[in-house]
This record gives sequence, C-alpha cells and structure tokens, in this order.
Amino acid sequence: PKNRLEVIIADGLSTDGTREIAESYGAKVIENPKITVASGRNIGFQATKGEFVATSDADCVMDKNWLKNCMKYFNDDRVAGVGGPNLVPQDEPAFGKAVGLLFDYAFSFGGGAPTRVYKKVIESRAHGSNAIYRADVLRRVMPIDEDMFEGEDLLMNEKIRRLGHKLLYVPDVIV
Repeated sequence: PKNRLEVIIADGLSTDGTREIAESYGAKVIENPKITVASGRNIGFQATKGEFVATSDADCVMDKNWLKNCMKYFNDDRVAGVGGPNLVPQDEPAFGKAVGLLFDYAFSFGGGAPTRVYKKVIESRAHGSNAIYRADVLRRVMPIDEDMFEGEDLLMNEKIRRLGHKLLYVPDVIV
C-alpha cells in the first residue's frame, strides 16, 4: 500500500533538478557527497525505516508491478533478497546495449555465484539495480565497502549467502 511506501533518493550532488523532481513526488532526498553507488546505498539504508529495502539505480525505470511481483517471493523466511532482469530499451544506443549484454552474461562466466534453477526461479542471484532485501538481513551485512567503484552489490550478496539466506532472480521482477 502507498501509505507504507517510503522512497529515498541518495542524490550524488546532481545539478539537473533531481532533488526538486523527486521531492515533488514525495520522495525523501538525502545528499550523497561521495557520489558513488556504494556510499549512496549506505546513506539510503541508514535512512530507511521499513521491513524491506528496495534498491535501484538512476538509469533504471521500474515495471509498474515491480514491488508487487517482488513481495510474493518473501513467503519463504530463508529468502533475503529478490531481483530480476534489467531489460535494455529498444532505443538504447549500441554502447548501452553492449553493457546490458555484459551484465546478462557476466553471471554465466564467473561474475556471479553458482545458481540453481527451480520453477523459473534462479537461486543465488540478485544485483543492486534491481533488488529488494529484508532490512533485518541487510543490518547484518551493512555498511558496504565505499572504496569499491563497482561490484559492491555482489560482495553484499555473498555476505548474505554466507549467513545462510537465499537470493532469488525471478523473471517477473523487471526494471
């Protein structure tokens, strides 16, 4: 329900009106002076109050059923996080499409944890641009290393798995 939804934007000192636009929609905007994704995730997480924490990136657009589709997978208490595919828009330039392919295939070539497919659900795979986590589990692995330029989400996920939790990559949780 919308009355239980809290939107927090970790703004990396943007000058394009991000703060004003986000606030006009009711989002809470927190300054991220280090500008990195890792510091933004830490700052955003520190400000959350909810039972679940969703993460994404500035260049992502969530499917209208993103949150609804995620939540149904949390019926299993062992599931700590849920994510899904990041689709590349048809009008994306060639470089963006190449980056999308890289992210799609990186998991297959050693970039991610071993996976197990069960009823179109892949265990042990989620990434920070499209993921929702249980806040109580994140409290056990946060803050993440702010010296990392990339891959902070993979490290965080590995820590979550080592605690004995599952991460799911599902086809209907789309950004």
